[in-house]
Amino acid sequence: MSDLKEIFDGLEGRFQKGAVEEPVVFYFSLGESDDDKWTLSIEPDECSIRPGKVDNADCFLKTDKETFKKMISGNYVPKPMDF
Repeated sequence: MSDLKEIFDGLEGRFQKGAVEEPVVFYFSLGESDDDKWTLSIEPDECSIRPGKVDNADCFLKTDKETFKKMISGNYVPKPMDF
């Protein structure tokens, strides 16, 4: 199992029903490989993660895997200059 899959599976497990009122889709591009592209779909009652790219994301994050892992673990908080 890839470390990214473990991270995204963990995110799915943190979902709280009712946290959003409208569906929202996030796309993560974390490298050049197809294995580094993930889609997170959140609806009021469910959350799903799937590998791959989506064309209609509401939010798009492109960074390298190491920075993403640091962000998820809380060891890195992006600052305005990072954008």
